[in-house]
Amino acid sequence: MEDLALEWITHCDTAQPDPTTYPQFRGTTMNIMAVDGTQPVMINAARKWDSEKSNYSFYVDNCRGIFHHYKKRLQSLPQALHTRSKLRPMPPRI
Repeated sequence: MEDLALEWITHCDTAQPDPTTYPQFRGTTMNIMAVDGTQPVMINAARKWDSEKSNYSFYVDNCRGIFHHYKKRLQSLPQALHTRSKLRPMPPRI
């Protein structure tokens, strides 16, 4: 994943890579967050994206407001983790 991230940075594009043009990105997704380097990036990103969970309903795979970062984060977790933590099944991949 790190190699793919580094490769995508060279394109200087914030759009999701199109897997028909860039097949190496098939099955991947990304969350982008602007940072200034003064705060721990991963911790702040995780907290911000986790705050979106109140906008998303696992029961009906429905949302209100912004939720896509939270949903993508959940989809990136292994199914076993969802099972152990008693989360609802993973929503379909976007």
